[in-house]
Amino acid sequence: MLVIVIIGFLEFKGYIWHTELFTGSYKIKGLDVSHYQNEINWEEVDSDTYKFVFMKATEGKTMVDKTFEYNWNGAKENGLYVGAYHFFTTSSTGEEQANNFISVVPQEESLPH
Repeated sequence: MLVIVIIGFLEFKGYIWHTELFTGSYKIKGLDVSHYQNEINWEEVDSDTYKFVFMKATEGKTMVDKTFEYNWNGAKENGLYVGAYHFFTTSSTGEEQANNFISVVPQEESLPH
């Protein structure tokens, strides 16, 4: 039981990642982040290991993730490709939620193929 508690604590603190067991064979890896990870020190994220980041931008028709702009800029400055996602809710229309997402996520040039 103590081993499970220690492993859980180490993962909670970010010293180990259970996902490494499942992703070890993939050559291209990325991260999924939102305000739940608090403020990320993007300079410490290994851009040789991680190539892209998908981050929460919006939820519902009005919520904007409080760390979205910080994460978007920080990840790009660290050389990572960035993408954004919306968390859909049933309390408003798809159009209202799409408008929220469109108003928050920067329009940028597509990456070359």
